[in-house]
Amino acid sequence: MPASCRRRKARCRAGVGYGLAWRAAFIVASACWWTTPSQAASAASVTQTWLVQLQVNGRSMFTAPVLQDATGAFWLAASDLARLRMKPDGERRRFNGREYVSLASMPVAFDAVSQTLTIDAPASAFETVTLELDAERMPRAVGEPAAFLNYDGYASTSSGMRSAGLLAEVGASSRWGVMTHSVFSQSGMSGASAKTVRLETTYSIDEPERLRTWRVGDAISHGGAWGRSVRYGGVQLATNFATQPYLSRLPLQSVNGAAVLPSTVDVFINNARVAQREVPAGPFAFTDLPIVTGSGEVRVVARDISGREQVFVQPFYVSPQLLRAGLNDLAFEAGAVRNNYALRDADYGLGFAAGTWRRGLSNDLTAELRGEAAATSRAGGASLAWRIPNASMVFLATLVGSESAHGTGTLTQWGVERAGALTWAARVERNDRAFAGLGRDPTMASAGERITLNGGYARPGLGSVGLGYVRDDRGANGRVELSSMSWSTSVGATAFATVTALRTRIVGTTTRTSVIAMLTIPFGSRGNTSVVRRHDGARAETNVQVQQSRFGAEGIGWTVQASDHGDGRAMVDAYHRAGTASLEATRFNGTNYVRAGATGSLVAFDGDVHASRRLESGFAVVSVPGHSRVGVLFDNQPVGQTDARGQLLVPGLRPYERNRLSIDPSDLPADVDVE
Repeated sequence: MPASCRRRKARCRAGVGYGLAWRAAFIVASACWWTTPSQAASAASVTQTWLVQLQVNGRSMFTAPVLQDATGAFWLAASDLARLRMKPDGERRRFNGREYVSLASMPVAFDAVSQTLTIDAPASAFETVTLELDAERMPRAVGEPAAFLNYDGYASTSSGMRSAGLLAEVGASSRWGVMTHSVFSQSGMSGASAKTVRLETTYSIDEPERLRTWRVGDAISHGGAWGRSVRYGGVQLATNFATQPYLSRLPLQSVNGAAVLPSTVDVFINNARVAQREVPAGPFAFTDLPIVTGSGEVRVVARDISGREQVFVQPFYVSPQLLRAGLNDLAFEAGAVRNNYALRDADYGLGFAAGTWRRGLSNDLTAELRGEAAATSRAGGASLAWRIPNASMVFLATLVGSESAHGTGTLTQWGVERAGALTWAARVERNDRAFAGLGRDPTMASAGERITLNGGYARPGLGSVGLGYVRDDRGANGRVELSSMSWSTSVGATAFATVTALRTRIVGTTTRTSVIAMLTIPFGSRGNTSVVRRHDGARAETNVQVQQSRFGAEGIGWTVQASDHGDGRAMVDAYHRAGTASLEATRFNGTNYVRAGATGSLVAFDGDVHASRRLESGFAVVSVPGHSRVGVLFDNQPVGQTDARGQLLVPGLRPYERNRLSIDPSDLPADVDVE
């Protein structure tokens, strides 16, 4: 045989050998892929590869490759399944380096002519979409430099005696904080000379991003679940939820539902619609529902693109005793307790330090730790608030121990509260004689307990009924019992009636019973007439009062009152953007009184001085240069008109919230262009 043939045969034999080896290696590798758990099938199991248009629940989605195995089942890439927001619950295998998921468990139809793969998936096959109803975000805080003077002054005369008083608060604010100083001055009182007393001096710094406020100067302590609040001078660092008003501190409420097709969802809380959202197909969950406290019902109505409607209903119960899971509420303070407030300028006494820490351990359980340390005593304790599952009830428990010169003392508290159409609460507090703490004088205390019971029931047509009972045997006068009952209901279309009975009993000493009945009848859009009948022991009295409130931000309001005993009162209030003035004439027990007063603010801001109603929170200046008497609206409600300079100071803005201010363009000339 020629050498060339031998070489060709050698090459042929070598080629056959290499081909067989390659095929053997491929088969072995494929077998390994097939037999290894969570790995893919061999290429031999795939009979066809298609490029199809995916259609899910009647909606055309996107084009994607799919595999079809020997059994006829289809396989879709896991990444494409994620794009459809569908759960990868089927069998998983790999092919050409990609992971595929079997669609064998779903109703699937394939049209080879149109190259369309139709999937009819239940809502449970989709991933859950979570939506927050509260889309508001904390706005950027604005702290422009400003100075202000709040004033509330009066002058009165009675039987030839005259007196006058002034409550004044001066302050300065900037992005670094607010400094305030308040005083009260009084003169002309019988047998007393003019006197001015300092009330409070405080510097505070808000840190909204950290949800806290610093205070230096005069403050009021946090009492927590069992402590007593006291006025003091010192320092305080405390959580301040008001700096993030859009943050829900209560346990988050949520409601779940499911939609087969993309839908429009309306959310109702106690039959009032609070939000509307568009949701894709699949399960959905609304969180952060705007629920304050109490019990009620959340109703979700979902309407899909085909017009089908589904309704999901879920009851809720939220207690102010609870914190959202993971949320902290802290207060640390140190200083000296203030005595004789409003009588002396600076009577500071007992030094102390205290700390309170509340935390939501879960949405159903909130814990609190508190400790107090003073020169004369120390106290510490723990409290729990537990929402009982499947019941609109919260259980409360507290255990506190103290140590002082009077010995070791304890205080315990427990209680249960329930809200709903039938609302009730029961609390018991017990302490021994030696228990001591801030705001408690062991020399004046006695061992014993305080029991508080109250309940209420409301029903349309019946009205609201309330009952209450308090028994306290820890006071200096012995056991005191207080019982009360009230009933209120609508009368006709607009009137309202209330009856209240109150019984006070000091065991072994006195008993006193009072009954008050009131009927209120509105007239017009701003007025009402009230008739009050009071029985207090042997004394009975009837009072009639007619009043009318102002119209809008400025105007006149008045009140006239008379009793069958000859007493009476007439008062007129004049409201203006620069402040409020009042005039009052009263006759009581045969003596006549006349009183005139004025309240408001002077604000220095951006180089100008503005006269305004009293500042209680934030403010803004609206400027329309060159145009007076232009209406200004705050949250679409009229609050006044610009002055001759084209400016208006708007008080009462909500700190750290979005405040919407606007002007009425109809008050401007036609040739003025409003941006």
